Amino acid sequence: MLVDSIGDVTITNDGVTLLKDMDIEHPAAKMVIEIAETQEDECGDGTTSAVVLAGELLKKSEDLLDKDIHPSTITRGYRMASAKAVELLDDIKKDITIDDKEKLIDIATTAMTGKSIEMDRHYIADLAVRAVTQIAEKEDGSYHVDLDNIKREKVTGSSVDKSELIDGSY
Repeated sequence: MLVDSIGDVTITNDGVTLLKDMDIEHPAAKMVIEIAETQEDECGDGTTSAVVLAGELLKKSEDLLDKDIHPSTITRGYRMASAKAVELLDDIKKDITIDDKEKLIDIATTAMTGKSIEMDRHYIADLAVRAVTQIAEKEDGSYHVDLDNIKREKVTGSSVDKSELIDGSY
């Protein structure tokens, strides 16, 4: 829960919402907010994890600086660690095709865990996967999705389980 300078209250468990509503001046803190916003823009999930990871990296950097390790050495170490992490992730990743609806629904359901639609996440995950796969366009051997081609409409007073996918391609 956040209370701003004029007394407005924001209650959320969304990391980006919390960070955006906070009046932050510190440059490192602003960088962490940018990390969360980028994570939200790119993935739509994982903002809290990104902020926690960034905080830990900053904390470890501070420990290294206290040991008189030069900032460029710390930066080089983090770059090397990043490259190694990407290499390891490439080794363990699993390719998923657009036809693997069950796996895509599992991924969407996981992304919705902890959100406000917890009870209906399986139903909404199925709708989301169907919507995205309908607009996915194959280019150069991979699929691209323009999320601007999906429009969500909220019906005041209705429940999530009344949601439906309407094919607007007609």
